[in-house]
Amino acid sequence: MGVDGALRIAVDPDGSPWIIQVGGRIYHWKNDQFMRMPGRARDIAVGAEGSVFAIGYKKFKKGYGVWKLKKASKLNAPIWLQ
Repeated sequence: MGVDGALRIAVDPDGSPWIIQVGGRIYHWKNDQFMRMPGRARDIAVGAEGSVFAIGYKKFKKGYGVWKLKKASKLNAPIWLQ
């Protein structure tokens, strides 16, 4: 899958980029292509050990939520936890 560009970028410890596109769509470079990830975000960051955090897309009363990605397992797809 190709992407048309990015507004935000973060790189994980193995050198793979995570990007945010217009409209908050999240993509991760995996298996030589950008894979669409669940949810939408305004910004994204990756910790030194690989934890992925995002600033949520929907506004709350005092700003935007901070979310941490729970990685996929054999039985479950990745999800964002607040």
